[in-house]
Amino acid sequence: MASRILTWAFYLAVLYLVGVWTGLFSSDPRTWWRDGEATSRSAFAVARHWVDKSIGDDSEVSATASPTPKASAEADLKVNARLAFARGDVTEAIELYRQRLQRNPDDVDASGELANVYLSAGRLQESAQAFYLTARLLAQNGALAQAHSFVAIIRRSDGALADKLEAELKASPQG
Repeated sequence: MASRILTWAFYLAVLYLVGVWTGLFSSDPRTWWRDGEATSRSAFAVARHWVDKSIGDDSEVSATASPTPKASAEADLKVNARLAFARGDVTEAIELYRQRLQRNPDDVDASGELANVYLSAGRLQESAQAFYLTARLLAQNGALAQAHSFVAIIRRSDGALADKLEAELKASPQG
């Protein structure tokens, strides 16, 4: 239960920062509000999916058998990265997420969470790269609508990378 609360707190903080950051690029307060709200809503839907998928239901945890030591160690990397970020240790959180992604490069959750950590730390170019990777992983898994939602977020930091992602999504077989 505590991990669920910490995870939700993490995502709410990141989504708030995304909404505020989005608004900084508009001179009209109404546009700022509308763009920030739309971006936050889109990011919240993706975040909710990640939270539900990554921590699931408490009953699922008790009903499953013990994980293998390797699976447990990999899951611990993600949990420890979340805890490091929650206590404000961004450097450790980034390193743990990177380790997780080195061992499991297809982990959409870790990739997205790393992007959020970069974003909250103001490391916008690295955030754009991580969001790009996350969107590509989502597209590979058939979640094109979610992948498309990252184009606007990436565009705030790197327009060329957003254009590249948009072109790749249009060229994909499902796109």
